[in-house]
This record gives sequence, C-alpha cells and structure tokens, in this order.
Amino acid sequence: MPSAQDYSPILIAAPTVRSGSTLLQRLFCSSSNSLIYGETVAHDIDLAINLYVSKKLYMGQGGDWRIEQMDKVLSGDVNDWIADLTPYPTEYLKALEASIWSNLSFLENFAAEKGRTIWGVKLPGWNPFQLRNTLDTLPNAKLVYLIRDLKSCVQSAKRKDMIKTLPEIENFALQWKNSIEAVTHKINHPKLILKYEDLIHSPDGSLRYLEDFTGIKHINKSILEEKINNFARFEGDAVYQSPSKLTEQEEELIANYNQNTSY
Repeated sequence: MPSAQDYSPILIAAPTVRSGSTLLQRLFCSSSNSLIYGETVAHDIDLAINLYVSKKLYMGQGGDWRIEQMDKVLSGDVNDWIADLTPYPTEYLKALEASIWSNLSFLENFAAEKGRTIWGVKLPGWNPFQLRNTLDTLPNAKLVYLIRDLKSCVQSAKRKDMIKTLPEIENFALQWKNSIEAVTHKINHPKLILKYEDLIHSPDGSLRYLEDFTGIKHINKSILEEKINNFARFEGDAVYQSPSKLTEQEEELIANYNQNTSY
C-alpha cells in the first residue's frame, strides 16, 4: 500500500476567500509542468484526511470493546446495544487510510498523464487546524500561503455580497487575522509566504520564489494582466467586477485588524 511519503502535492491556501488564490492557481496552471486542482478537490482531500485523523484518535483508544462486540455479534449474540457496531478498528482505519492514498494516486496520475508532474490543490479560507492535520499527514507536501491586504479582501467580498453588515465584516477580519497568525506562527512545515501585492507589483521576484520553492517551470507572466474575479463569463457579463467602497466605520475596523495582526 502507498504511504504518505509517496505524495508531494502543492497546497495553496489563503486566510479568507477573495485573497487572490485563483490568480495563483491560474499562474501554476499556465506553467509547463504543473496542475492545481480547485476547491472541490481540496475539500475532498481535507475531508478525507481530517476524517481519518479524527477516527484514528476516536477509535484508536480503548477499542477492545469494539472487537469484543463484533465477535459477539458474529457468534450470534446480538442481544446488546449495537447501534455503533463497527469493523475491527485497525482494519477499518486501514481502509480509511487506503481511500486517502487511492484518491491522491488518481489525482497525481491524472496530472502526470497530461504532462503535469507537479500537482496540488487550492483552498482559500482553509481552516488552520485542518490544514495542519493535512500537512502532518502529508510530510512531503509544500504549502504556498497567499496573504492579501485585508481591505482589498473585504472590498472584493462585499462586492460579491459575501459580507454585508459590520458584524459580518468583523467576523471576516477575525478569520483573516486568526488564520495568518496560526499559519505563520504555529504551522511548522515547509512553506512559502507570498504577499498578493508583491505578486502584482513585483512579479519577477515573486514568480522566481514560486519556481524555486515548488519546481514549476515557464510560468506565463501575462496571466497577471488578465483580471478575472467572477463566474459571469458564463453568463455573458463582465469577468471583472470592481471592488466595493467602504464606510468610514468599516475602514476603521479594518485598519485596527491590520495594525494588530503579526506575521
């Protein structure tokens, strides 16, 4: 059976949505040797790994009663509360683990068959605790963490009606702050911290860092010139929507979070 060391995906994460992770994904996919899958695939990987981690913790401790219960049922003794009857824990956990490697193998092979030897996924707003579980499970994975100025994230999210009220904006800002501090200070794993503004305004250096860290080649720099932040191209509308304006109160709130976030 494959093991964790057999896989080395690129994990693109960001503190919140509207952080520019899709632009980074497009840059990776424009290269000659990489393919970054989107958020559905990232969620699938995250869900499978964190399910396995939680089940391993839950079933790995004091699991003897589960074995005894299954043996009794198989012997014909079913007069017990068997609502949580499970296979033998060790075998069940192996099956859950195997499902992770099966999915990763498929994703890796699909990319390789298309000539993309480097592959990964992107997920903005990746829960830091779950991200750490994923990285701990995949020690050879590489994390690219994209940080965008909070004000720009809020303006973009507000434009898409993802956040509307001041409390919603504060929750958004708190997620931004907590994620940045957790990932930069508490996740001890090979990672590249990339600022969105550097990627836009000083692309040569940022792209060189990306290539050196991940091994991708021949990124198409012109991708940066095409602004796409909307599904609307499929609906006949503009593919770029300008950011929303902020109220004075919203500006003050954002400035406070910017000043009190360390990384």
